[in-house]
Amino acid sequence: MPLSLQAKLLRVLQDQKIQRIGDDKSIPVNVRIIAATNVDLIERVKSKQFREDLFYRLHVIPIHLPPLRKRKVDLLDLTNDLINDYSERTHKQLTLSAEVKQLFINYDWPGNIRELHNVLEYAFVMANDGERISKSHLPNYMLESSSHTNDQTALTNIELYLKTNEIEKAAIVEALQLSNNNRTKAMKLLNMSRKSFYHKLKHYNLTECIR
Repeated sequence: MPLSLQAKLLRVLQDQKIQRIGDDKSIPVNVRIIAATNVDLIERVKSKQFREDLFYRLHVIPIHLPPLRKRKVDLLDLTNDLINDYSERTHKQLTLSAEVKQLFINYDWPGNIRELHNVLEYAFVMANDGERISKSHLPNYMLESSSHTNDQTALTNIELYLKTNEIEKAAIVEALQLSNNNRTKAMKLLNMSRKSFYHKLKHYNLTECIR
């Protein structure tokens, strides 16, 4: 909102009067203002992009609504409500498939509620009456993003597996060193069964360390 328009809005809030364009008479108004924003107004005030006096006029009862990516518990309920709305408008009865429910939960929703509206509207155009909404009814960009997320998750799991193996191998080597390569003492130090201990030795190529 331009600073010039902010000044006019502040005047309305302070004086509770408006003036029509081209008119010189002020008209009293009794209204309640509900304002919404997706930017950090405190930072805008600091950078002189938003009037401080207007900020405090509007900031009476602030309500913080977290983005969809932080409201996964409510996501499917909200989605079902929107599906019911679109069903009434389009006279189509659609439901979400299990795979799409999971995709919705895993997706980050950078466009927030507007993006959810857009995705469902797209699905209602693509799907036929009575169908379950599947991945084939969703925008391509969403599927590509989901695929990238799955790849990243798989990569993270592989890295975690390798790191865990590295730590476990180091622990076995240290136990063998502390026990002077005595397998019985090493097993006790590791609190590991005989079968598991020998399996790990073979897995990590440490059989030459025991006697």
